[in-house]
Amino acid sequence: MKIKFSEAKTQGIIGAVCILAANASYLAGDWNIFWLIHIFAWLLALTSFNYALAHAQDLSGANVFNLFNNAYNGFLTAILCLIALYVLDENFLDVIFYALLPLVAFAVAISWIAVNFKLSRALNRILFRVYGWTFAVNVAVNAAYYALEAAWPGLILPIAKFKTPVAASLDLAASCILLAAWISVGKFSNENKENLNKTGANEPNFSTQDELVTELKFDAEQIKTNR
Repeated sequence: MKIKFSEAKTQGIIGAVCILAANASYLAGDWNIFWLIHIFAWLLALTSFNYALAHAQDLSGANVFNLFNNAYNGFLTAILCLIALYVLDENFLDVIFYALLPLVAFAVAISWIAVNFKLSRALNRILFRVYGWTFAVNVAVNAAYYALEAAWPGLILPIAKFKTPVAASLDLAASCILLAAWISVGKFSNENKENLNKTGANEPNFSTQDELVTELKFDAEQIKTNR
């Protein structure tokens, strides 16, 4: 169990570092470097979180790995379906890019937020919940921006130049919180329960002792009566 806990924490930290590196790559200023680091870091982060959440679910019983795995598989399936739709008819490109793809990304984001809320409870660490809310705010800001851009382009024109640095700053802040959350991980909730059970097993069972004393007294009275 200690090995699983150590592996879960290590893989979680690696995944968080990868997300931090992906979001910090914006500071490089070169979009080629940005996308190269971004793709590589996210692939490594997904692999690390896959192992971390699998061990976390085994140790705590929280349904974090299944939720993460279903979201990941659903995202891949949706992407393949969108590619197939584009191959069948290129006229669907605008619908795919501006409607279907954002919906898929939003569903995955909600799943990721739910995973971190469950981790907060299973690991007894409030930082996962703080990260979840920070990530949710970031998603809401981006969704509001793109909705306004589609409906009233002129309305957001004055703030358009601030969108990318603000979004990058929120991503970077959220990544730092996630890394701090994994570094601060202590015991899982089920481990605490097991410790309590072990402590309870070592304590005397007073109810059983009382029953034994009562039986001994009854046997003594029966012996006296028979005499």
